[in-house]
Amino acid sequence: MNALTKAFADADRSYASAKASVSTATDAVMARGPSGPLTHHSDLSKATEQLKHFRGWVYSSIRPIAQRIAGQPIHVGRLGSERRLGTKSAGNHPEPLDSHEILDLLADPNDLMVSWSLMFSTVASLELTGRSLWWLPGKKQILPIPSSWLVGFQGTTRFEAFKVRPPGTAQAFDLSADECCYFSYPDPADPHGAVSPLQAVGGAVDADEAMTVSQTAIFRQGIHPTHVIRVGKDSEGIRPRLSAAQQRQIISAVRQRYAGVERSGEPLILDGLIEDVSRLSNTVEEMDYLQSGKMVRERIQQGFGTSPYIIGGSEPGSRAASAVASQHFCDYTVNPKLRLMSECMTEWLSPMFGGGLRIWIEPAVAHDAEMALRWAEMLARNGVITAHELRRLAPLDLPEERTFDGQLVGGKNMNTTNLIESGLRAMVDDAMAGHDADELLARVDKRFSLPSPNGRK
Repeated sequence: MNALTKAFADADRSYASAKASVSTATDAVMARGPSGPLTHHSDLSKATEQLKHFRGWVYSSIRPIAQRIAGQPIHVGRLGSERRLGTKSAGNHPEPLDSHEILDLLADPNDLMVSWSLMFSTVASLELTGRSLWWLPGKKQILPIPSSWLVGFQGTTRFEAFKVRPPGTAQAFDLSADECCYFSYPDPADPHGAVSPLQAVGGAVDADEAMTVSQTAIFRQGIHPTHVIRVGKDSEGIRPRLSAAQQRQIISAVRQRYAGVERSGEPLILDGLIEDVSRLSNTVEEMDYLQSGKMVRERIQQGFGTSPYIIGGSEPGSRAASAVASQHFCDYTVNPKLRLMSECMTEWLSPMFGGGLRIWIEPAVAHDAEMALRWAEMLARNGVITAHELRRLAPLDLPEERTFDGQLVGGKNMNTTNLIESGLRAMVDDAMAGHDADELLARVDKRFSLPSPNGRK
C-alpha cells in the first residue's frame, strides 16, 4: 500500500513539474497520466459525443438493462444485523431496515425525477460513458450530474472533488466528494479512468450509424421508380415520344390493373403498346448491405450483453430457449451491474449518513413459471410450505384467509388434513353455532320433507 501511495504521489509531482516547466502544456497533454489536482481525462471530453449515440441499436440494447435495474427493489441495512444460519450469514446481507433517510431519498430523489427515472438514467449513463455521478447537496435530494458536465477530478489515491461545468457556463466549479456518489466501470489502464460498453463496440456502432445514414440519404435524395415500362416502336422502328397526358394515362392504367398486394405475382401482358417491363431500383433486401447489418447488430448486442430475445427482436423458439435467455441476461448482464452499483452506493452513501450501513439492490431473478411450479410441488410434497405461501405463488391475487393460518401443505399433512374440507367444516361450524340439536333437526325436516316412520310425507 505504501508503494502504491508513493507511486501515485511521484506521478502527481512529475506532472506538476512538467506543467511548471512547459507553460503551454494543454489539457490534452496533461490527460495522458493519472489524475490529481491537474486532472483532465481525454475520455471525459468524449462524454458529449457518447451520449448522442443513445439511439438505434444502442438504445435497443441499453433499454432492457436500464429498465430491469430500475425496477429492482433497493434495501438499506445496518452492519452487524446479519441473519445467521449456523455459522454463515444468510445472503451476507444485513436485516433490511423498514425506513431510512437513504430510502426516502431514493424514493423521491428530486423535483424532476422519480426513483425509476433516477436509476434508468444512471444505468444509461454507465453504459454510454462508463460513469455516472450523483450529487446530494445537504443530503436533501439526489441530483444526477450528466457525464458531459464532468471535466475533471481532484485527488490522487482517492477522489476529493469532482470538477463540473454545466453547458453555457465558462467557469467550472468543484463538488466535494463528501456530497457525491460516483459510479464507474473500471479502466484497466488507468485507476481513475472509465471504459464504457459503447466505447468497446464503437466500431460496430459507427458502422451501423453509417449504414443508417446511407439508407436515409438514398430515400431522401434518390429517385425511386421501381420499374421501367418501354413503349413499343411503330412500323418504321421508331419509339414514339409520349406527351405528359399519355404518360399519365399509361401509368394510371398499369396501376389500376396491377397495383396492390392482392395482385402480387400476377403476370404482366405485353402487347403492341408495351414492349418491356424491367426493374429499375434496388429492392429492400438489396439495400441491407448483404447481411452486414445483421452482423453489426449482433456485435452491438453482444457488447452490451443483450440478445434478440431480450430486446424483443424475435420470438423464442421454445419456452426453454426463452427461459435460458432470461436467466443468462440476469446472471451475466444485470446482476454484475447490480453488485457494482450496490458496492458504490455503500462506499459513498454509508459514510455520508453516519457509517455502518450497507445499501444493496435486490438481485434480478429470471421468472420461469414452469420451474416455479416444480419448486412449489417439491416443497408441498415435503410439507415445508404453508398454504399462505402457496397461494401467493398463484397468479390470481388471492386474498389472505384466516382458515389457512398455520396450515402446512403436503407432506404428512396430505393424508390427514384436507384444507378444503377443513375450510368447509369451519364454515358449517360457524353457521350452526348457537342452535341445539332439536332445532337443527326441525330445520332439516322442513327443508327436505323427510318421510315419517309410517311412510307418509
